[in-house]
Amino acid sequence: DRNFTALAAAVLKTGLDPVLNGTTQLTVFAPNNEAFSKLPAPFNSAQSIARISDAGQIETLRTILLYHVLAGEVKAADVKPGPAQTQKPAPNNTIYLSKNGKKIFVNGNTNVIRADIDATNGVIHAIDMVLMFPTQNIVQIASGNPAFSALVAAVVKTGLAGTLGGNGDFTVFAPTNDAFSKLPHPFNNAANINAITDAKQIDFLRNVLRYHVIAPARVFSTDLTEGLMAGTVLGADNKLTFSLRGGPTVKGKSNTSPSKIGPANLLATNGVVHVIDQVLLP
Repeated sequence: DRNFTALAAAVLKTGLDPVLNGTTQLTVFAPNNEAFSKLPAPFNSAQSIARISDAGQIETLRTILLYHVLAGEVKAADVKPGPAQTQKPAPNNTIYLSKNGKKIFVNGNTNVIRADIDATNGVIHAIDMVLMFPTQNIVQIASGNPAFSALVAAVVKTGLAGTLGGNGDFTVFAPTNDAFSKLPHPFNNAANINAITDAKQIDFLRNVLRYHVIAPARVFSTDLTEGLMAGTVLGADNKLTFSLRGGPTVKGKSNTSPSKIGPANLLATNGVVHVIDQVLLP
């Protein structure tokens, strides 16, 4: 298939052709050429992949390809929303499947654009992005982005860094610095948050942050439905309300307007992060 020349080159380069040519039943999520073109060189085309000679790059490519393969044949009708373990060696070898109507998504942002391509040893589902396994936890993702300096300061000030950096399945709605800037002093920027010493203010901030977390669960944007209400770590009665009109949004109880979600579905080793433009208030 001319749409999968980059994938074919990658399979040959990594020596996985005997595995995918065997009799063991497999399910392969197959990125098309356009999906590969979004990657940096030398992984962005069949020609570039065929020229790779660096052993480290070949091993990286092999690991990425194995992250696209499930044991057994899973047809589209049999896809169950939730985690699915791939053939990539542990850790971080799980993909997350969503079904929204007749559409199937992987890790929230990747679309199955052609399902149920039959093979003698399984089934292929064509996808529009190369799946990349996570390498950072939620705290590391936030700490590595200067747009979240206020959020990181709040997480550290409230003692939640250990929790959100630890094991678990967390869904975190992450307000940007611009979102925090709309709050009153001293919650409006990283410097002011770092300077907080009042215990009541710290408790307030901790409760606000807990209101941004759903656990134990990884809720992707493709799992959302119009009017969905979901309890948070602050308590089952402290719910967030979601809407899909004009793009996904989330609203807190005390917010006068909903917050836009985007970018969404930042996959972490211990959950998923959605960027939002307002701090959610319980």
